[in-house]
Amino acid sequence: EKTDTLNVPVDDVIGEMKILDCGKLSIEKYLRIIHASKTVVWNGPVGLYEYKQFEKGTKTIAKEIAIRKGKLNSYLGGGDTLDAIARFKIKHSNYTFVSTGGGAMLEFLEGKILPGISVLMK
Repeated sequence: EKTDTLNVPVDDVIGEMKILDCGKLSIEKYLRIIHASKTVVWNGPVGLYEYKQFEKGTKTIAKEIAIRKGKLNSYLGGGDTLDAIARFKIKHSNYTFVSTGGGAMLEFLEGKILPGISVLMK
């Protein structure tokens, strides 16, 4: 199925137009932040990665975090995030931790005691 796409600056998005991926400047900003970080927590793709024309932001960020293995701690959460890295053929072992439970992972990182963990602590 072919989808017509139009790349416009965010200020030019009007009416029924939709933003389906990061633009070049946003991707560059994410990459600068990743390079300056010791820890990255990523919970969810940044675009409609399921379609090739909208995968660039998610794919670029996923690859950048993966190649920085050993230089930063990376925690990826959410089924869509894991689906994206699988589509891009990036191994889970390139990240410090991956979880299909994105919301649960964020709650755990906040310090909340999750039901499954509390049972194990007893």
